Amino acid sequence: MSELSICVVHSGRSVLCAGERRIELFPRCVKSLNDAVRESGIDAELIVADWPENAGEAPLRSWLPGEMKFLYSIFDISGAFNKGLGCNAAARAAQSNALFFCDCDMLVPAAVLKNGMEHLARGKAYFPGYLAQNAVGKLLKPYSPGAGNAFMSRVMFDQLGGWPEKTAWGKFDRPVWNWFDKHGLTAEPLHEREIVPDFVHLWHPKFVGWEGR
Repeated sequence: MSELSICVVHSGRSVLCAGERRIELFPRCVKSLNDAVRESGIDAELIVADWPENAGEAPLRSWLPGEMKFLYSIFDISGAFNKGLGCNAAARAAQSNALFFCDCDMLVPAAVLKNGMEHLARGKAYFPGYLAQNAVGKLLKPYSPGAGNAFMSRVMFDQLGGWPEKTAWGKFDRPVWNWFDKHGLTAEPLHEREIVPDFVHLWHPKFVGWEGR
């Protein structure tokens, strides 16, 4: 059994085209996860809940097997995109009692994995602080930080009842943060989180890749 299950929801965010600009998101995330797992020494698995019908020009199964350096699995989901449903499906397939829900457009350093495991060992959920890349590559502290990147134990996940499942996009993560905060299980206050160096949300046009979902 793996020490850590990294749960990712993916829908058409491998390669995006914005005008003449080609933007790789999940491939860069995967590369960073490969490096983070190697550097941290944590025995991890990657579980991807994927909407293959939204693949675009880079279907996940066409490139992911050749890039992965540690255990992984892909679960295909059909119908309307629903991030909470994908998170919950990935969690149910996970082997580990430690779960890391990671957005597919993040660069993840080893420190995030190490911090997450340390906080879980203390009985706390961990929502790591990050920087957001803008269109010209500058890194900025998010004005309204999200809580979609989250470490929690399987016991916490079961007590939470899973992520909210809705097809409307946005704000699905705040109820999860609120539940953990209410129960005194968060490692840090949301708006005062320590930024983890090199934990970065990659820039992409806000709506490219999500039309009709």
